[in-house]
Parts: sequence; C-alpha cells; structure tokens
Amino acid sequence: RRKPPLFHVLRQRGEGDRLNVRWTTSGALARALESDFPQIEAASRSRMYHVNVRVDEQTFTLRQTHVDEQFLTLFEFPFVRGSRADLSEPYSIAITRSTAKLCFGERDPIGQLVTIEERYYGGDYTVTGIIEDPPPNSSLQFDLIHQTEPRDAEGLRDWQDWRPRVQQAQIQTFVRLSAGVAAADMERSLSAAIGRYMGAEAQQN
Repeated sequence: RRKPPLFHVLRQRGEGDRLNVRWTTSGALARALESDFPQIEAASRSRMYHVNVRVDEQTFTLRQTHVDEQFLTLFEFPFVRGSRADLSEPYSIAITRSTAKLCFGERDPIGQLVTIEERYYGGDYTVTGIIEDPPPNSSLQFDLIHQTEPRDAEGLRDWQDWRPRVQQAQIQTFVRLSAGVAAADMERSLSAAIGRYMGAEAQQN
C-alpha cells in the first residue's frame, strides 16, 4: 500500500504582497503535532549545520544533521552498513557512502571515531552505519547524521522548546498525514495550534 505523502512545515510571515515564507520552526513543534492531532501519522525534525570534522590528522568541512528518532522512519534513506537502530546510542553516527570514502579511503569506517568541532554538537562520535548518499534532487543533503542532543544549553532549548525567534536554530519540521486527510484542512488547524502555544502574534506570523 502506498504511503501518504510527506509535508514540510513552513512559516509564513507578513501580509499581502510582503509575505515571507521560511522553513525554520520551533523545536517543540513536531512532538506537539503528534500529541495534539490524530490526523498526523508522524512528525519529525532535523537540524543541519556545516561543521569541521576531524578524522585522525585530517579535518573536513561537512554537513552534519541532527535528527529525532522518527526521521529515518519517515525518510527511507537506505543503509549500506548498520541500521537506524544503531543511532539510538548517544554519540553514534552514520556517514554517507561518499563521506566514508573521503574520510577513510579503503579502511572500514565502522567502529572508527570522528570528532565534530562545534559548539552545540562537538565531541567524539563512533561510526555505526553507512548510508547511501541522498539523491541529488533531494532538499535534504547531509554527510553525517545522528540523534545525539546538543550538549550546549542554548542548543538544547532550540531543539526542545517553543522559540519565538527560530531563524538561527535552523530546525525543520516534517509531517506525514494519515490517509484521507487534506493538507489544506491541516494548515488551518496548525495556525490555531501555534496561537495556543505561542500566542496570537506568533499565530499571525
């Protein structure tokens, strides 16, 4: 049976001809949608940053993406080695096939350490999986993917809380609607939910 389509939640600000549409959302949105709307089958969030990654004596600038546990259920990026279950342990990470070649050459990356040098997500990660590169036409492009939450308090608030200013957090929210649910009907419900959690001004924005 064909699965219902996925939708990317966008924020619309302004009025009339001055509308500004952005893809950044509050980190709390995905879990609230799942809790409040039975017509949503699942919701997920992701956060992509360019970071410096050290492997042995070499440093690479790569796209690391922090995702929640639902992400690799909604988006079926195939694993060459390992599985999405292997990412449940903190500081485990999966890398794409091309990243494995770039960073490790002919060596087996599984079990190797990569060090992310970044304020929110810095630390040593163990490679537990290899994923096929995202298709070129996908809007989701990454080199490394993990579920480890930010160690910095501000980054953790961005990931978990309702935040009026979300531009810098770079969190995206995705939903899969249950079969038969119209996207237009869901949009109206979403606006009311934003007002409930963040106030009338946020609802209008």
